[in-house]
Amino acid sequence: MKQILIIITVTITIFGLGYFLDSSSIPTQVSIEQEHDEIINTKIALPQFKFNDLEGTQQDITKFQGKKIILNFWATWCGPCKEEFPEMLEILKEDNNTVLVAISNDANKIEVQKFIKKLKTEAIDLESERVFIGFDPNKEISSELFNVLRLPETFIIDSQMNIIRKVIGSYHWTNKDMHKFIKEMN
Repeated sequence: MKQILIIITVTITIFGLGYFLDSSSIPTQVSIEQEHDEIINTKIALPQFKFNDLEGTQQDITKFQGKKIILNFWATWCGPCKEEFPEMLEILKEDNNTVLVAISNDANKIEVQKFIKKLKTEAIDLESERVFIGFDPNKEISSELFNVLRLPETFIIDSQMNIIRKVIGSYHWTNKDMHKFIKEMN
């Protein structure tokens, strides 16, 4: 009887410890008022990859060579992601040579489609030929290829397909410094 009690106690302790450790990975909502967590300037070659858009069409990132790319990893359950998304679209209005590739980490495509539909009802232009919504439910691109650890995370890519800036966390994309940075890069 003592052995069973010990086994039950050890099991509960192990599961409790596992839950505690895992709860630290649960996404928490951070206000967009926080400017950003970290900006890293770099210059490394963009890994070549393909992604599926919401219609299931495979897109190749190399088709955007010669354009500046805002590559954003996001999800509909991420409050800061949803708040900064419309601000990223503002950059596209000022620079015709920039595209937004927004790759969702949602497990459910329906949630992404609902979010996009809501943006469209708010008169946000997603019909542009410069906005591409990708779907990465297994995180093959975000986690395995780009080592994204938390959302949102955004990569700024120049026209020669080099990652030149990484923004970790939410950011005020209407910030004049970022607009100038993107507009002046080649």
